[in-house]
Amino acid sequence: MISISESFSNFFAKKTTALSFNYTINHIFGYLKFNYCQMTIFHRIFYFYRDGFRRMTVGKQLWLIIFIKLFIMFAILKLFFFPNFLQTNFSTDEERSDYVLEQLINKK
Repeated sequence: MISISESFSNFFAKKTTALSFNYTINHIFGYLKFNYCQMTIFHRIFYFYRDGFRRMTVGKQLWLIIFIKLFIMFAILKLFFFPNFLQTNFSTDEERSDYVLEQLINKK
């Protein structure tokens, strides 16, 4: 069995081929159970983020805080501070479209 230091030295000595690169990656990161070199770029990106989110500890709590803040900004604030002006002031779609067209054409 090859040690990690031997794998790194082989990898950085530029003596590796695609097969030995794949072996080195799988040897160093034992959680990779697939052929890394034959995957498309989309699969690599997907597995990169999937494995990163699985191994996160503090990051999960930070993402939860981010999603809660986004929910507050876009859902709750929209309900209270951005009323539907056209829906409340006009009864038909034609009246709404005429008002919007008038506002776009007649700049003040």
